[in-house]
Amino acid sequence: MSWLSAYALAPRAARASGGASCMAQVSLLGIIAAFAAVSAVVDIMQRERLEENAVRIGALMKSRLLEMQEKSPYVGEVRGMGLVMGVELVKDKKTKEPAADLTRKLIDLAAELGLLIGSVGVFGNVIRVAPPLVISEDEANESLDIFERALSRLS
Repeated sequence: MSWLSAYALAPRAARASGGASCMAQVSLLGIIAAFAAVSAVVDIMQRERLEENAVRIGALMKSRLLEMQEKSPYVGEVRGMGLVMGVELVKDKKTKEPAADLTRKLIDLAAELGLLIGSVGVFGNVIRVAPPLVISEDEANESLDIFERALSRLS
């Protein structure tokens, strides 16, 4: 993959800028370096099939999280796609009242078991699930096992 960047500055605008064309050239060097970095990242993502991994592991994780939703009285919703999901904790599945207090407790329980998680959302009751694109199936299952253990200890 190759990237091309260019800019044009009319001679009259360059004279009026009082030397800004020199500044623009320096800025352009930074842009070229950024494009080179993006190109390298895209090459790695394609070579290592990270998009395919995100789809495959994301489906595995979402399936397991949906199973946990069925078992837990506190998981009101599992949403998202790929490797970006949210697990909403509620006090009651019928009323869907946000359970920020239980979410903080779950974060602490998971940390005690070796899994670092955090919350997001207006009410602070959604566990953010966004592992790295390179996560393996074994790592995903290990994380989900710990999450499930912590979830089962909520009361």
